[in-house]
Amino acid sequence: MMKEYIEIINEVMTVSEAAKLWGLSEGAIRKTISSNRLKLGIDYRKSGRITLITKEAMIKLYGNFK
Repeated sequence: MMKEYIEIINEVMTVSEAAKLWGLSEGAIRKTISSNRLKLGIDYRKSGRITLITKEAMIKLYGNFK
């Protein structure tokens, strides 16, 4: 059961982490989010001032990370 939690938590990241992994700017990802190409609550969500995005959403938009 613990392994499942580790796998799930690795499927979500901050916009900052995603930007580093995909070699993009945070602004580019935030612009995509604000353009309504992603679904709130499915592809991303806000947690206070931090935006979390799923690995699946990033792969759907930008392909595998670099």
